[in-house]
Amino acid sequence: MAKEISRENIINIAKEIVSKEGIQAVNMRYISKKAGFAVGSIYNYFPSKNDLIIAVVESIWENIFHIDKGFDDFDRFTEYIEKLFENIVDKSKNYPNFFTLHSMGFMTDKDNKQNKDNKQNKDDKGKETMDRYFSHMKIKLLEILNNDKNIKKDAFNVNFTKEKFIDFVFSNIIIFLMRDKNDCEILIETINRSIY
Repeated sequence: MAKEISRENIINIAKEIVSKEGIQAVNMRYISKKAGFAVGSIYNYFPSKNDLIIAVVESIWENIFHIDKGFDDFDRFTEYIEKLFENIVDKSKNYPNFFTLHSMGFMTDKDNKQNKDNKQNKDDKGKETMDRYFSHMKIKLLEILNNDKNIKKDAFNVNFTKEKFIDFVFSNIIIFLMRDKNDCEILIETINRSIY
């Protein structure tokens, strides 16, 4: 039985594929076959495979990094980071090897023989999407940091700003995920020694 075609259904089918077979298995024909609708109808929502992949990856990020209500009731920034990391590790189990595969370049479209300029445009679009989403996450981390009353008064200065610190913390979270780490103890210890 064919599923109703919509942008959301296409993304959900693609996410099912990612969870079972990895992101490299996502393509228009496979989604069409699994859903029971014409390949051409997918192009009404996603003009290219790359547009589809970007939407799927962004949806997975939203799922993995989604923070439940009441999640920011912490006295210390480190408590939030620990809980956030546990949450991400737990939710990323639905998408095995997502961060590893993603880090290797999810924008690569092997099925598409486009020229170098078009490839650069695809990479730029994917990077813009990632940067926009990660920027949202960093804003939340900065908000939590600003609410922490336990941070020593002289922890930050013009060379060691809160914004640079958040970049460092977030980058390390992503690195730990790409390396398939299940804890972030060393990051927590580094934060404790730096700002408390």
